[in-house]
Amino acid sequence: MKLNQADFEVLKKKVTFDSITQKLFQESISQADHLVMNEFPSHPIQERSPIKKVNDQYTDEYLENLQEYDQTSWLYERAFRKLAFAFKMTGKQKYLDKYEQAIVRCMQNPFWGPKDSEYDHCSSRILRSLSVSLTWLCDEISLDTLEMVSKRMKMEVLGFERKYCRMGEDYPIGPNDHQSKDLAGAGCAALFLLKRDPTMKRYLDRFISLFRDKLLEETIEEDGGWPDGWACVLYSYMDVISFFEVIEDYTDRNLTHHPRLQQTCNFLIGAFPQHKNVIFDGEIAQALYPYCHSIFWMAATYRRKDMQFIAKRMILQGLADLDFSDYAFICYDERLEAEEFSGGGAIMTRSVGWGRLGWGTNEENVYLWLKSGITDAFCRNNQNGLLITAFGRQLFSDVSLKGAGYRELWNCVYEDGLWTTKCANALLVNGQNQLRNRYGEDWGPIMKFHNPNRPKWGDEDAWWFDFEAPKAALGRMIGAISGEEAATLVGRADKCYGELLTGYSRTCMMTKDGLIIIIDRLVPTEKAKDFQFRANTAYTFHVTDSNRAAITAGEVCSDILFLYDGDYSVSVDKWPFNPGPGNYLTGNFKLQGRPAQLVTVMRPYRDGKEHVLSAKLQGNCLSVCFDEKWYEIDVDKQTGLVAL
Repeated sequence: MKLNQADFEVLKKKVTFDSITQKLFQESISQADHLVMNEFPSHPIQERSPIKKVNDQYTDEYLENLQEYDQTSWLYERAFRKLAFAFKMTGKQKYLDKYEQAIVRCMQNPFWGPKDSEYDHCSSRILRSLSVSLTWLCDEISLDTLEMVSKRMKMEVLGFERKYCRMGEDYPIGPNDHQSKDLAGAGCAALFLLKRDPTMKRYLDRFISLFRDKLLEETIEEDGGWPDGWACVLYSYMDVISFFEVIEDYTDRNLTHHPRLQQTCNFLIGAFPQHKNVIFDGEIAQALYPYCHSIFWMAATYRRKDMQFIAKRMILQGLADLDFSDYAFICYDERLEAEEFSGGGAIMTRSVGWGRLGWGTNEENVYLWLKSGITDAFCRNNQNGLLITAFGRQLFSDVSLKGAGYRELWNCVYEDGLWTTKCANALLVNGQNQLRNRYGEDWGPIMKFHNPNRPKWGDEDAWWFDFEAPKAALGRMIGAISGEEAATLVGRADKCYGELLTGYSRTCMMTKDGLIIIIDRLVPTEKAKDFQFRANTAYTFHVTDSNRAAITAGEVCSDILFLYDGDYSVSVDKWPFNPGPGNYLTGNFKLQGRPAQLVTVMRPYRDGKEHVLSAKLQGNCLSVCFDEKWYEIDVDKQTGLVAL
């Protein structure tokens, strides 16, 4: 069912017989009741300082202002859709009254974003929510309110149009989730206003053209890869679902049939992590997945039973962030049966260098993700980085900030280098991170637009990749094998450590019963003295022997066994940037001026029993024994692939 043309009589009936919609409905009404009981800000946001940067660093005042605008925009985005939905589903006047109050309080802010960034994601998310909710309520709200909000929406639409005129036709639109938000919010508002204001036609045509003819081609590769990863797919769809409907209603063209958009489902199945909770401050807390309505929408749009399986599991097991429960209620198609993904053990998206090992999409199996691609968001350099989950526990996880303010976020990320190799599960060489390779500069669609000497138009934050030359791709996926009992992925990142290495590949293998083998091969220069195997977790590492460590993640455990021909040591420490709980494992391996090979072996389990993991490497033959089961693995040094 469409968001804009939701049939609320049908939705009311669905609550009476479907358990998923009952849960989503109850959650949505609860959130609307919370909004009714609380007051919206009574004063407009005050600009703290006109100075945005000092010595190329954002000022505290600007970051505080940005955070206030961001939080305020989310407040009203939620309020408009939740209160409108609650009124349409219950008919209770209190929701409509509070909705009109929310509009009045939101309009008191002369701009919906900080100075020089007025027409960006803060404004666009408010426009998108207003467009949908006003479509639902246009016959219910007062004419004075409708006239006031329409005037303000028009001002915002014109602001976005001026912004994109300044960019010029040769500016790239993607890969950037902000631009999808911009065009979706402004486009939805333009169509809503077009019903009363025919001058909106030229603006709507412009926004649709930019999205359809430019953004999709510059953002999504032919295999469905998104440079920002799985979360950005959902995040972008959060905004553009209603815009897809606008485009279809206005042009009679269903843009969801675009082959690249359809391929995003294949990418998402491979990229979506299967874990249920993590530990914060010694307590187990749910690891909630956001934007479940985006997954329900993809499932219904592309008739994907495997997507339906993931989304229903998230809801029924309490893994979903239900902030968008109202939209999820509408997007969910209860008639679509849910079936687990039945693809092979290896899935790979070469365009962004993202691969997954493991069978199925449930929490009962072991999975490994390998990232080695040409770009990743926000300067996070994790070429040949990996993630591992086992039986619903995320054993190896990238470090992330939880609930940090913008200044703390900026310091941890850009000053202390949080989003670099040390935060990912990847190698360091001489204790050093991988080279920074700023997001987007080596993305093919971006490079063709690169023009560092062009006149700037004051938005250096959005288009800073124009200030320096594109950089070479530092990593890539070079192969995958998927068999019935074992699967393999290989990533190559020869240039990611600059002059320290001339060659580096990481081979990851997994058997169907959960044996994990990671083979790192390095060709060092004389400048490289040692390298470090780094792994992070929100759980607990501990050293158990000279060549092994272990991880304990709730009821899930695993030995981590190292095989290396040279001197090395293993240690565990707490994460130094204090972004949250957890610690990290470091294996420090000495280099001897010749090519080196490190083999890391794991076999997760959760039965609470004692298990014996052993391994030895003779020539090209790796022998691994878990309890009394033996695995004989042929290691091909030429291709980097391994075979069982």
